[in-house]
Amino acid sequence: MKKAKGFSLVEILVALSIASLFMLGFYRFLFQYSRSYLRIIEKAENVAEVWQVFRYLNEDICNSDFLDGDCKNWSEYLKVNEEKTEFSFYRRHNDKLQKIVYHFDSAAGSLKREDETRSIFLLKDRCKLFSLDLLQGESGDTASMPGNIGFKISLEAGRLNSDQRYGPAQSFSTYFFPVFANMKLKSVYNKKAWPLEASSN
Repeated sequence: MKKAKGFSLVEILVALSIASLFMLGFYRFLFQYSRSYLRIIEKAENVAEVWQVFRYLNEDICNSDFLDGDCKNWSEYLKVNEEKTEFSFYRRHNDKLQKIVYHFDSAAGSLKREDETRSIFLLKDRCKLFSLDLLQGESGDTASMPGNIGFKISLEAGRLNSDQRYGPAQSFSTYFFPVFANMKLKSVYNKKAWPLEASSN
């Protein structure tokens, strides 16, 4: 009677070692792939949400205007509190001027927009930095007023919770220019009156 051939203990141990190394390498590959995929997804989410914020800012700022229609008060165009957590200005809405306020809460990572009728969160648990700065363009004939004004927006987006964060925060910055306000500034130097005026509430 012939003896049945089988694997020796050494052969089994070698096979198990090779299989373990293969599985370990495969697991590390999947882990790195998963991390890369999650980083890409998080970056895409940041870009999409920041684009939404910029869409609101563009609409508000391009339609913003001087509260009393007087260009001499251009330096008061944008109001910022001491903590730099609240930014307010006025925009045209249905032939009136409406106050717009952006609230930034660094602790909660939130950015909220408020007007006279509603309040909405533009970012939640994702806003690490937000700032609005009023920029002065080249002065014209009147030294007390700039030739034009603009806004510089800086924003840093990324999850605050390290357990949910898969990559570093992303920084964004851009510029917007108030159309009505700059047309009024231009009319000062051209000695022409800008015909559209809005009464504030």
